[in-house]
Amino acid sequence: MGLNMKNAVLLAKAEVTPGVDAVPDGATNAMLVQNLSINPLEQEVVQRNLIRPYFGNDEQIPVGTKLSLSFEVEAAGAGTAGDAPAYAELLKACGLAETITVGTDVRYAPVSSGFGSLTMIYNLDGVSHKCTYGRGSVELAFDAKGIPKFKFNFVALYADVVDATVLSVDYSAFIKPLAVNKRNTPTASLHSNNIVLQSISMDAGMNVAYQNLVGYEGVDLTDRAAKGKILFQYTKVATYDWFGAIKNGDSGPLSFVHGVTAGNIVELAAPNVQIINPSISDQDGTAMLGLDLNYNPVDGNDEFEIIVR
Repeated sequence: MGLNMKNAVLLAKAEVTPGVDAVPDGATNAMLVQNLSINPLEQEVVQRNLIRPYFGNDEQIPVGTKLSLSFEVEAAGAGTAGDAPAYAELLKACGLAETITVGTDVRYAPVSSGFGSLTMIYNLDGVSHKCTYGRGSVELAFDAKGIPKFKFNFVALYADVVDATVLSVDYSAFIKPLAVNKRNTPTASLHSNNIVLQSISMDAGMNVAYQNLVGYEGVDLTDRAAKGKILFQYTKVATYDWFGAIKNGDSGPLSFVHGVTAGNIVELAAPNVQIINPSISDQDGTAMLGLDLNYNPVDGNDEFEIIVR
């Protein structure tokens, strides 16, 4: 009988040393995810291109083997303000550093060195796909009348596939998310102007590079260009001249707060967001203004912050 796609679990555990198996287990490292997609073996090859007196394929020589996977995690708090959320290790493997203020909040901001890495296991009905040195990029997306989500894309080093069973899976650290709406989402502002928001996103834009050299194989984060999109109700110029700001190349702060009760609040803050590429659309008879967003640094490693409190 074939494998059942419903019987699947993803485990992820931070590595002490990048590339060294952290040995994740179901009781403490199970990730509650959605829309998981995996490329279980991606091989880089070179063609031999042999000269022969007949037609036909040449053998390909493998020169590198990796694994990639993508999935979504609901964006929610940790249950208690100042506790790290259940998905914290995923964020730290995407080029973000964690700062905990006990009893207050946990903040995730970009860094340019000292990145975390993960050992991950995708177990499909008793078949275990393990990978090490996992690093990636993350996008945070909020859509009105929807569930807020982190969207992760990881690259990692391939390990041999084996038969194995995952036991005692525990998802209790994952908090039930709140829908994005007027009741649960009190604050949205762009360039210090309150807006009536339909959607907003922030893609950390990490450049994730698989390396296989003499003496080294790993996954490196080599650059970052955070971007996003926003859609909100179009207003008069007297409220704010959005097109003037675009024409002048102006930047300004962005603030988005989702959740009203301590322990289940997720906030996106950015000090220096440039707006570009405007578009106007119709939503049930209401004019909507869409903009692309460039999240730019001020002093370095400060272009955005994800706050869980």
